[in-house]
Parts: sequence; structure tokens; C-alpha cells
Amino acid sequence: MSNGWSDTLIEQTRAVLNLDFAPVGNFVHMKNFNGRYAQLSLSHLINEKYILQDKDTNVSTEYASVDEVIAAGWAID
Repeated sequence: MSNGWSDTLIEQTRAVLNLDFAPVGNFVHMKNFNGRYAQLSLSHLINEKYILQDKDTNVSTEYASVDEVIAAGWAID
């Protein structure tokens, strides 16, 4: 599944969002291919809630799955 990022970055993103690797800190920092930045709280991630909060607007967007997050152009930052 391509969203503009490299296959390696997409694999790393999927691994972090599947909690194959524990993120450092209370948030997973994300970037979008369109230039936006967001954060996903670790507590949401642990509960399999993919709610990304835009760092500029503070607007939160909820995604149904890891695949949906990646398809929307998001990757770990």
C-alpha cells in the first residue's frame, strides 16, 4: 500500500502502531505527506484508538485502523 512514503517508513510506521516497538514518551509523532504534523497519544494507541491530533490546529481525527492511518498519508516522524 503506497501513500507517498518509502516502503521502509511504512513498515516502521506499521510496526510502531501495532506496538511491535514501544514508542518513547507519551506520544507517537506523525507526519503526513501533505506537510501536516500530528501526535497520537500512547494511551489511545494502547487501546487501539487511532486518534491523531493535528499539531497546528489541535483538530483530532479518528481512524478505524492502522491501515486507514497509513492510507491517509501518515507515517511516524
